[in-house]
Amino acid sequence: MMGHVCDLLLKFVAELGGEAAVAKVVARAGVEPKAYRFERFYPEEEFRALLSAAMEVLGVTATQAEHAFAEYFMRVSPKLFPAIFTLSGDARTLLERIPHLHRSIPPAAGDAFHEKLVVAATGPDWMEYAYDSPHRLCGFLIHSSRLVLGHYGETGEVAERECARRGAARCLVRIRFDRPRNRVSGV
Repeated sequence: MMGHVCDLLLKFVAELGGEAAVAKVVARAGVEPKAYRFERFYPEEEFRALLSAAMEVLGVTATQAEHAFAEYFMRVSPKLFPAIFTLSGDARTLLERIPHLHRSIPPAAGDAFHEKLVVAATGPDWMEYAYDSPHRLCGFLIHSSRLVLGHYGETGEVAERECARRGAARCLVRIRFDRPRNRVSGV
């Protein structure tokens, strides 16, 4: 898991429950306290342990955690990465870039990198993610995709067509944009 996501998870816990809550999460997860580095990848099991411990300490369900973390993530990410959000210019461009952004970090990850998210298909007014992660955070993906639409003042629909939680091989999430992309110009 990207260090950036682990770091944001602990900052989110700190915002909700303070540093005492972070200390409890780290202790319950059974990991050494550390500063997570953005460009490093950490074991998937470590993130899973942190996430489970955070849900316990905060007393929330998986669905509540995914939605709240998506809202936090979308509140802080445009401030942390203003160039990515500005240069993308619209929701579709940003959403299509996310898998590429994840792939751009692996040289620091070595063998730890696992491609979890790919753009599986596209059409003039839609795109579809294939999401394959042991964390099964499809609720986070769906809610954050809706928030990306809102960030750019756009409308559309985000729907899960297949779900690993319900036995599918992976999750398929389709995002429909009310404003179709101009095929000639790409915007």
